[in-house]
Amino acid sequence: QTEKVCKIGEFGEIWVSSKSTASGFAGKDDNSTNKEYLKGKLNNRNGTFLRTGDFGFLHTITKNTDKNKQIEMQLLFNLGKIDETFDYCGLQFFASDIERCMDSFAGMNRCCVFKAGDYTVLVAATSTGRSLSTVTPLMIVKLLNQFKIVIDIISFVDSNGLPTSRDGMIQRMQLVRKWLNKTLKVNETFGISYGENEMIKAIKMQEWVEDRLSK
Repeated sequence: QTEKVCKIGEFGEIWVSSKSTASGFAGKDDNSTNKEYLKGKLNNRNGTFLRTGDFGFLHTITKNTDKNKQIEMQLLFNLGKIDETFDYCGLQFFASDIERCMDSFAGMNRCCVFKAGDYTVLVAATSTGRSLSTVTPLMIVKLLNQFKIVIDIISFVDSNGLPTSRDGMIQRMQLVRKWLNKTLKVNETFGISYGENEMIKAIKMQEWVEDRLSK
């Protein structure tokens, strides 16, 4: 967003530049897509860059060579797609981490997590025969213990109710649109919390009370 080079260890979008970097494959060279993603420019840097849309950071390590000399190396860590992250109470989460956690839940086929305004929503495809009202609290507790996050709304669909591409990937944006437009076939929906802002108010109130009690 700042179009400035990140410091070592600072998170940011991965931009690449080389003689073999793709250019023009999205159509005319002057279209908006090429200018934004294929011809990105950094402040105080010459040349153009390809914006990968991936989130990552650089980390410096020291390694010994065969001649017992130390060399310094910079490793690039690719954390995942930026558009698959969301903010919650000042922290950034990867939706895929939460989805993998839920996929291991008994009776859960697949799920998708996204932000809808102030609310964090989880849409789960399940084939469980158990009552969904009893499954929901267990899901909330598991996510709370592992990620310290409270999902605001959980919607359940049939085992094949999530829109997917030909290669089996969940079409996240299509799912979000269907859920918002109420065209997604939902079996049951449970509201757990009142959104991120209300959660922040509750946390601040708890901190205020604890501070008062400690005096």
